[in-house]
Amino acid sequence: MNWKDMIKKAPFRVSDEQRTGQKLKLQHRKNLLPKLKPLLEKHVDTPFKRLIRQDPNEKSYTVQVPNFFVYLKELMDKGLTNDDIEIQLTKEYDVEDVMLDYKAQTITFDM
Repeated sequence: MNWKDMIKKAPFRVSDEQRTGQKLKLQHRKNLLPKLKPLLEKHVDTPFKRLIRQDPNEKSYTVQVPNFFVYLKELMDKGLTNDDIEIQLTKEYDVEDVMLDYKAQTITFDM
């Protein structure tokens, strides 16, 4: 191998580094998900249960949780995605669909 070949050769494979970066990012997001459950218990459970008790036959419930979105924004700034949060909410509350409205600071649960 001459000096020209050594200059042309990359010191690492870009695809390997990309895969490693994606794995680390995914692992970081998975590590953030357990921090979501205590927030749900503190900010969402009580108002959601109250709405269900008031009208148990509704197909959709909209919960106003302004304080929750402050903490949710912090988790999102650390790398959690909107999809991660919606999937976790769907699993946690066993509902068909979840919609987060950041402007109105509400969560809508479709049963």
